[in-house]
Amino acid sequence: MTRLTMAADRVAAIVVGGVLIVVGAGALLWHTGLIPGFPEAITAPAVNDAPSAWWWHWSVAAVGVACTAVAVRWLAAHRPAGKAAPIQLHDSDTPGTVSIDPSEVATAVAEALIRRHPAVASAKGRAVTDRGERIIELAVTTGHPSDLTATIEAIDATCADIARATSGAPGLAARAMIHIKDGRTLTRPRLE
Repeated sequence: MTRLTMAADRVAAIVVGGVLIVVGAGALLWHTGLIPGFPEAITAPAVNDAPSAWWWHWSVAAVGVACTAVAVRWLAAHRPAGKAAPIQLHDSDTPGTVSIDPSEVATAVAEALIRRHPAVASAKGRAVTDRGERIIELAVTTGHPSDLTATIEAIDATCADIARATSGAPGLAARAMIHIKDGRTLTRPRLE
């Protein structure tokens, strides 16, 4: 999700939450008599007369188109990251192609991190496509905060290995999320 989408989510949550609080409080206070002058019935003659006005149909159509456009954009912004497609390595001088499956690379990298580095308690890898770029995402757990430096060094070395192994592959990046067993999380992006 982009920063703009996250900001829009927060604004929408605040607006919808505020409206629901006001409507709920109004419904609770309606017949209590705690607020003097609170109406017993709500009338809106302008709303009753609006459907017969010349502008009504155009306004409803414009609002419908705007709501549909916002809904489509909203859904598109919240779609899950797609699985990364294989990367085709092809030299124009030689027949045939070689392909790299980023999902297999992510799984192998996670297993290698666990085997080779004692500071890494667990690791999981997956490959996704985010905004057109293939990304290997690693979720790495370290056993103790004192192991954090060793874990970061292991991840950096692993990302360098990925870069060397896929040197001919266009647009492949790596991103790591480090969890410490007491619950803290650190994000360490590393673009190659």
